[in-house]
Amino acid sequence: MKKIISTILVAILVLSLCSCNFGHIEDTNGENDHTLCSLTEEDLLSGSNSFVQNVATKNRVGNKITYKVNKFSGVNTIANEYFSNEAELTIDTCFVLSQGNARIAVIVNGEISCDIPEGESTATIAVPADTSVVIRLAGESAGFDLSIELN
Repeated sequence: MKKIISTILVAILVLSLCSCNFGHIEDTNGENDHTLCSLTEEDLLSGSNSFVQNVATKNRVGNKITYKVNKFSGVNTIANEYFSNEAELTIDTCFVLSQGNARIAVIVNGEISCDIPEGESTATIAVPADTSVVIRLAGESAGFDLSIELN
């Protein structure tokens, strides 16, 4: 009986110490300012995915990606496309941010080529041969609805 109680107490202690890793990043710059407070450009460029999200759906059908999240904090890769030949990529988006802060960046050859703004937009990017185009999201307590079509 003592072993069971000891095991339960240790488990509770470990979970309570780890719980700080599962929290959302607070939006400290106010409701009308959607720029990132804590996450940086280096976080977007790192290639590392570390995030927490609540009530999320992400789907990809062909060249269309939809991603809807009630609350998101951290950095995540939305798409990673490899081009063996030189190409021109058109990215049509609709990005509605309902809360928090977020930045979506299109990264080519390890550098941010452009950001995807809120609302509807289209961006066209010249892509060199043997290159990956990565679309990454950084968010701080962000709620959003995102639709991306790659052509």
